[in-house]
Amino acid sequence: MTLRSIAIRNKTGVSQAFSIIQAASPPVNDPQNSTCTTILESSPTVSGDGNGRVQFDLTSEYYAFCGTGGEDDSGRLCITVSKALSAKLESNGSKGSKFELSMADSSGSATLTLIDESVSAHGAFSILTDASFSNQYPSNLLYMGVAVKVPHSSTVVPIFATKASPNIQTMFYPAPKYYILPGKFQPGTVISPKEFSNVLTIDFAAVQGNKAEFLFTRDKYDITIKREGNL
Repeated sequence: MTLRSIAIRNKTGVSQAFSIIQAASPPVNDPQNSTCTTILESSPTVSGDGNGRVQFDLTSEYYAFCGTGGEDDSGRLCITVSKALSAKLESNGSKGSKFELSMADSSGSATLTLIDESVSAHGAFSILTDASFSNQYPSNLLYMGVAVKVPHSSTVVPIFATKASPNIQTMFYPAPKYYILPGKFQPGTVISPKEFSNVLTIDFAAVQGNKAEFLFTRDKYDITIKREGNL
């Protein structure tokens, strides 16, 4: 498991909170064209005098999840994890996890189970849906995708999701690319980085380091990359 961290020092002159989103490559098989990113975590509000600092600790331990959508306090769509299972990504010939999502449960609840480790697409795992929920449960209310565990806690949070469609296999490709947004949001809230003009971006796949620190001023930001331990 790779650990990374992103720190932000706020020198904008305005006290504010920050939120983080993790990216993923577009999934293969999303017939509803419903792919969305969600808030991983938000920081407390910090001062804007240059002394205010927040840090997000991050992990590369991924989960397959299924869940439902509701509204957060502001009325935005917010996805809640119902069930999550640890997912292995394909890497250097080691196969990735393949899961099955079904509604064929006697209680009428969605079930997510590990089938095997047979996914050969690099950096991916997959979720296979069956036909069991297509008539019993509106597919546009059921979400599936990638989740991560918030470090130092047992909470699993969705980061990338699609609406479930019956009888397809969807490939998911998590990526170590992150967006830092101004503001405070509930974890799981659906938000696109394109909604904001001041977005801090770091792609750890493109740099030799696992720690990034931003100095965020009113008009620009500077970034320092460090490497600690094994990547």
